[in-house]
Formats: sequence, structure tokens, C-alpha cells
Amino acid sequence: YGFIGPAIAFIGLTVIGLASLLLSAIHGPKLAALGVLGAYAAPALVSSEEPIAIALAGHVLVVTASIFAIARLRQWIWLAFAGMAAGPAIVVVLPALSLFQAVAWTTAVLAILAFALVAAVSLGTRTGPWFVRN
Repeated sequence: YGFIGPAIAFIGLTVIGLASLLLSAIHGPKLAALGVLGAYAAPALVSSEEPIAIALAGHVLVVTASIFAIARLRQWIWLAFAGMAAGPAIVVVLPALSLFQAVAWTTAVLAILAFALVAAVSLGTRTGPWFVRN
């Protein structure tokens, strides 16, 4: 209805998705799944005249890092794999669907590289992957 601008709507939906992820640490995996879906769906739910590719890349990076943090905290490997699958998929699929018409593919590549860095830092420890217990 145009009550708020697309930037505020995008930030609001992202914050709600991240809040669901954070609360899932207390309330369980069903809320985590809902948070993942909601947080990654935020860019598709907000339409704007001139989408900003850097905002999409930053959004995916923050959401994926949050997913990895909750997965590591609660030892939910399925959540980490959901983040690993959905993060790059969103960065590649949204521009391909023309929701972001002026996206530079360089930004998509940089977002995927940043995602790989977050994945490497989140999943690796001195004794091996966090999901392998010694």
C-alpha cells in the first residue's frame, strides 16, 4: 500500500527473520526453520524501483552468518546445511529471475566468496568440524 518505503520494509523483514532465528535458540528447530525461510524471503517480498545489489549481498551475508551462529550454538547440522544451500542460491536465483535487473554479476561472485569465508570460519575449529565430536 506504500505506507513505508522499500528500504524500511526490507530492513524490517530482515530484522524479524533474524529475531526468529535468535529466538529459535530457546524455542527449538521449528522456529529456526521459519526464521530461515522468512529471512531469506525478505528480498523477494520487497519490490523497489532500483534494487541495490550490495544490499542483497549484505543481507545474505548477515543472514547466513546468523544461521551458522545458531547452528553452531545448538549443534544443528541441518540448519548449517540449509544456510550453505540457501545463501548462494538466493544470490544467484534472484538476479536470474530479474527481480534485480541491474545486478552486476561481480557483486554476486563477491557475495559467494564472502559466504565461503563465513562458512570456513564457522564450520572449522582447531580440532576439526564442530559437528564431529571427539
